[in-house]
Amino acid sequence: MIQGEIGLSSTIKIGDIVAEPGTRAKGFVKVAETSGFNIELPVNILNGKLPGPTFAIIAGIHPVEYPPMEGAIRLANELDPSKMRGALITVPIFNMPGFQAKVPGAPLERTQLTMAFPGNPEGGMNDRAAHFITTEILTKADYAIETHGCNFQETCPNHIIMIRTGDQKFDSETALLARCFDTEYVRRALETHIRDLPKKGYSLMTQCAKMNIPCILPEVGSAGGISSTTGQIREEDIQWFMDGVKNFMRKVNMIDGESTLYDPNAVSQVHHFRSKSAGWFYPMAPNGAKVTMGQVIGEVRDYFGAVKESIKAPADGVISLIWTRPAVNQGSILLQMFEIGPKVSSLIP
Repeated sequence: MIQGEIGLSSTIKIGDIVAEPGTRAKGFVKVAETSGFNIELPVNILNGKLPGPTFAIIAGIHPVEYPPMEGAIRLANELDPSKMRGALITVPIFNMPGFQAKVPGAPLERTQLTMAFPGNPEGGMNDRAAHFITTEILTKADYAIETHGCNFQETCPNHIIMIRTGDQKFDSETALLARCFDTEYVRRALETHIRDLPKKGYSLMTQCAKMNIPCILPEVGSAGGISSTTGQIREEDIQWFMDGVKNFMRKVNMIDGESTLYDPNAVSQVHHFRSKSAGWFYPMAPNGAKVTMGQVIGEVRDYFGAVKESIKAPADGVISLIWTRPAVNQGSILLQMFEIGPKVSSLIP
């Protein structure tokens, strides 16, 4: 395992937030200014009493994907830094303007935070926020998580996305992090991504790969993670995320306890389906359903119930995303489907 330099004799400082060994600290860090207010991000630091890795969790890039955001808040409150080895740094809401506006994207800029890394200290608000994460948090990290989920208009099963670079040690540690989550599916595990990328304009997870920081992206929760019956964030999604994080922390000896390694399937191919016709969309199989080649998995009907278009599965696979709004135009997103490949354990020693 990678061992960080944070330990008994080290203090962690992010902005004006200072955590001594064995303590927690929290607060807001100003990252940008608007014409009417400052953009400040909430930061939690749990600085373990003993040496160990530093683990960073960045949530709320898409700010209406609530379960991992709540999970990051709870982890910072529940874990005891006096019993930890290494450090946990969390930013539970990265896109604060979007969180306050209750919209999926970045309402104050045309650019998206998902493509803002590594950032620019002299750029716009998103560039400055990404630069803060890159220089103040990722430079301290041995491992990282970029969290997402399905927003208000989508539903999907919980799963993991990872990056492979071709470096066996890096890829093995990334796969180890992914296998600490109790999931059936890992996307992009069959692909190898190179680090020779443009100087800017990519995701946090890609920035981590360029900095040699193993990082995964858990997709947690559907339709924003809000239960239609209780109106609350679904507890099972929050716990799924927290359980995976704590399982990994046990695996790398940050906290005490036995860890479990799961062996999910790698996704061999992702199919996206868009409507060729306008009308009313009817999904014909639920999220997570196993489907067979040729099976009708969705229909677009007219407003009298007549079928205008049938969507058929091009292969055996699993329904992995459903658009939740019945009204569709030509070219609207309808469905996503995974084809399933080998076990992740067979790919990376």
